[in-house]
This record gives sequence, structure tokens and C-alpha cells, in this order.
Amino acid sequence: MNVSAEQIYEYILAFQRVYPGVSPSFRDIMNAFRISSTSVVANLIADLRHDRQLETYSENVRGIVLTNTALLHRDELEQLGIDWSRVELLRNQSKRELINGTVNGNGNGRSSR
Repeated sequence: MNVSAEQIYEYILAFQRVYPGVSPSFRDIMNAFRISSTSVVANLIADLRHDRQLETYSENVRGIVLTNTALLHRDELEQLGIDWSRVELLRNQSKRELINGTVNGNGNGRSSR
């Protein structure tokens, strides 16, 4: 099955929900989708970079930054009126999906988009 750049994007988003401020490495992505090489991952990441959905920093193996996300501290979220317990629920759900190899609950480690 072919993996799309959008599926990779969804995986990175789920990963960052579980591990705020940390991005998956190309090898993490390769393993999650059973992709044969990191060069295939690099090409999919390049597509996302071209579409301005993310930025990469070559000096860091985990240097993927999603352009439409923000890393906020618990205090900052609470100041914005966001219930921390709901953030924790989302994080725990994303963690279960990563552990079980499912992103967006479709059971195959790939996004349903």
C-alpha cells in the first residue's frame, strides 16, 4: 500500500501530541508505515515542506516542525481557557494509537485521509 504525504503529516501530528516538542525521526516514520527506506520518507517530507505544512532542520534528526501547530505550556493553555484534563485525554488517546499502530483509529497505522 502506498503511503501519502498527508498520512505522514497525521502521524507526525499524533506523535507530537504524545511527545510535545519532539518530532519522530525519519526511521520512526519508516518503521510506523513499513516503508522500505528513509529516502522514501525524505521524499514524502519534501512534499509536505513544499506544501508549507512543515519545516525541517537538517542539523537535528528530529528537526520536523509542523507549521500550523504551537507548543504551549499547561499554564498558557489554562490562561486561554483550555481544560488541561481534555488535553491529557487527547494525549492518552494519541499514545494508545501510536502504541497500537493506528492513527485516526483505522487499525493499519495509517491515516484514513
